[in-house]
Amino acid sequence: METLDGTYIEPVNSWRGNGIVQFDASARGSNGVALRILHLGDEYTKRDGTKGQDKVYMNIIMWGEQSADFLDIEAGDIVGVEGGVQFNTYETSGGVRKEDKQIVARDIVRLGKGAAPERQERQPAQQTTADAPADDDIPF
Repeated sequence: METLDGTYIEPVNSWRGNGIVQFDASARGSNGVALRILHLGDEYTKRDGTKGQDKVYMNIIMWGEQSADFLDIEAGDIVGVEGGVQFNTYETSGGVRKEDKQIVARDIVRLGKGAAPERQERQPAQQTTADAPADDDIPF
């Protein structure tokens, strides 16, 4: 969001992320499209030393004329999404109150097809013998 003086302020209700589409896109009404993505979050180390990664399934909805451009998104596609978080409360037929959230997309960007690219482990820079100081240069 741009202010009157031209500076940019990130909206409070804003979500930006990417993920792997879980199901083919489906139409919603006359001008909407719905997606479900698997968003891969931060990596972490569990107490037992094994690695884990946050995984969140996000429901995405987009309304308006531009939504028709995304009806051909298929399961396995990788998309980037920017939008706002919408919280919904409903009651099941059994009388249980449930809460759900979805992202109301302002923009969807196609990032690729197929499985998500694997994360590359960062390797520490290795010092070559040319970069290493000679024994004569050590001041002790």
